[in-house]
Amino acid sequence: MENEIETLAREILNGLEDAAGDMGFSFHPMFCNKRALARWNEMKDEGISIEYRKDAMADWFYDDVDSMADLAGDRIFDAACDLASKSEKTRDEYFILIANKAKEITYASSIKKAMDKLIERRMQK
Repeated sequence: MENEIETLAREILNGLEDAAGDMGFSFHPMFCNKRALARWNEMKDEGISIEYRKDAMADWFYDDVDSMADLAGDRIFDAACDLASKSEKTRDEYFILIANKAKEITYASSIKKAMDKLIERRMQK
């Protein structure tokens, strides 16, 4: 089971990198949160090209703890539900195991903080 949890954690981490890139490169000011829009407009006001802004937004999303927690939370929850359906452990127990494994594996401080945030929320339920 430990290997399966690690595999899931790695898949989720890889998915987060891809999702942040997709969010940045397909960034549209009409479909974003206020903080992302403020960053976009700040770069626009500085005269930064649209191509560079999209690249910078991908980095911004990856570094944004709330964005990463939102993306990771859904993926971890789905994986935890799947595992719980085949085991005696609860989905909350699996959620915490997967999030802790992802936190252990990743090098990104934003992801570590996002995992802490998700674990804290899950433990409060």
